[in-house]
Amino acid sequence: MFKDNYRLMYRLAFSILEDPDLAKDAVQQVFARVWQNKPDLSLENIKGYLLAATKNRCVNMIRDKARRKNHDKHIRESLYDNLDKSHKDELMVELYRAISSELTEQDQRVIFLHYDMDLTYKETANALGISPSAVNKHITNSLEKLRKTLKDKER
Repeated sequence: MFKDNYRLMYRLAFSILEDPDLAKDAVQQVFARVWQNKPDLSLENIKGYLLAATKNRCVNMIRDKARRKNHDKHIRESLYDNLDKSHKDELMVELYRAISSELTEQDQRVIFLHYDMDLTYKETANALGISPSAVNKHITNSLEKLRKTLKDKER
């Protein structure tokens, strides 16, 4: 089943997501779900089922990404808007101080390209010659370090 359908599923996922890594993830998730749920399908129906599941997984991935981005933007705006100008300036100084002292040069480049230049993970990855998953790892680790550093300074 995998060998017979993977390429077709991948092409469909890539045409929707326009990202090879995300397309591979989508197809892998479909196969994982099929393996877990073991739907009762005949061999004639499996190709249609897998393509429909792939399309649905891609649409869900796009919707989830949009929700996360909108949610993150809303949280940043609501937290930041509640501060007066002097607190905003203070917070920005502390943030940049923490970035320069706590993060590696590569982490700093990733943060700058993604947040300051508003590049996607894929665009950031291309600019730095790394994979989108490496960008995700840098951002996740960097944000964790920054949260901890800023939280420690509040005390």
